[in-house]
Amino acid sequence: KNGDVLLVFSKSGKVILYDPANKKIVDITTLTGESAFTQQFKVTIRNGTKTAGLTNKIEEELKKVLGVLNVVSNDNANKDSYEKTTVSVLNEKAADFAQSIAKALNAQVTDLPAGESKLTEADIIIIIGKDKI
Repeated sequence: KNGDVLLVFSKSGKVILYDPANKKIVDITTLTGESAFTQQFKVTIRNGTKTAGLTNKIEEELKKVLGVLNVVSNDNANKDSYEKTTVSVLNEKAADFAQSIAKALNAQVTDLPAGESKLTEADIIIIIGKDKI
């Protein structure tokens, strides 16, 4: 249906149809032949709130929905007063995957907020806001 998200995982060969409105997996199938998606993108999750443990919680939630998530670091954002969760793309090749993450989190893909460091090996940076508490 309109608004569903198609997630493709090249390493496992799985394709998942996800309904973010109902937070449910609609269908799972297996790829046959060569996959166009050959890169596993790296993700950094930063806690932009005062609530401890949010990065691990969000990482687990995303792994349940996405199946595969290559998290290279969980740490704190430069400030702890972010209202909304954001997903920022550092590698344009990861833009589609970032969009899938944003939909799974009911978040927006945005530029990296001012004051936040790009110094990471990650392709995508997720900053958890108060909307995930």
